[in-house]
Amino acid sequence: MGIRVTELRGREIEDNGDALSSSRKYQVRGTNGTSPSEEDVYSAIALASPMMLYIGSEPLGRLSMSAEETGLRTWEATVQYGPQSLTGGGGGDVDTSRSFSIQGHTVHITHALAHIDSKARSGETATNHKGTIGIDSDGVVHGCDIIVPQLSMSNTRYFPEAVVTNAFVKSIASLAACVNSAPFRSFAVGEVQFAGLTGAFNDKTRAWALTYQYLTEPNVTGLTFGDVDPIDKRGFDYLWVETIDKKDDDSKFTRKIPIQVNVDQVFRYADLNALDA
Repeated sequence: MGIRVTELRGREIEDNGDALSSSRKYQVRGTNGTSPSEEDVYSAIALASPMMLYIGSEPLGRLSMSAEETGLRTWEATVQYGPQSLTGGGGGDVDTSRSFSIQGHTVHITHALAHIDSKARSGETATNHKGTIGIDSDGVVHGCDIIVPQLSMSNTRYFPEAVVTNAFVKSIASLAACVNSAPFRSFAVGEVQFAGLTGAFNDKTRAWALTYQYLTEPNVTGLTFGDVDPIDKRGFDYLWVETIDKKDDDSKFTRKIPIQVNVDQVFRYADLNALDA
């Protein structure tokens, strides 16, 4: 289903003396010859409209969304904004909190970043395995497990009950496991994965606490394996090494020699900035 969302002119701001409110209007059109369903419309609006906006220094949270079909393949939607006190602490801000963790996780590798040295028995010549790790007498590459650091991040945001609809949740779910296709929170393209979302509803405040979770992996450049030319890898792409058996002229030992290094995309890419809107 192809959908185009366009904000319409005529933003409204109202000040009744006690609080500010605002609204924005959007046009939603199907682009593939069919009219989008109501669920698809709400999903598109949930992603296109900001969850929070400021009138001067006054923060307003997204309170509700409504949509009406106005023509062939065309809907018009209105998003209402107003002050909120969602965590029971008073005030009108949409409270948020952020946290991060840097921990080591285990990765199995079969090729070293660099080969340092090899020694053989007296009178014999050591085999240069070109960085291949853990080769046994049958030529099987066992590799080794290493610990690498990983930064994970999470942030919790609070939303009124009316905002967290099935369509809203579906729109967030569509981005789960996606990697950032645009720069995100100072990270380059390919370095952040949206790991998922958890939600908890508070009966007293009638608000949802939604916790967004992210994983990070740095992009790397100039990786070398054996005599293969250097290669670059985006954080969440998958790198694997293709080898052949070749007899070493000096040691007479059959070794696994890297002949090609491959990088493949294994996750979908999407603009994760929609989650921070």
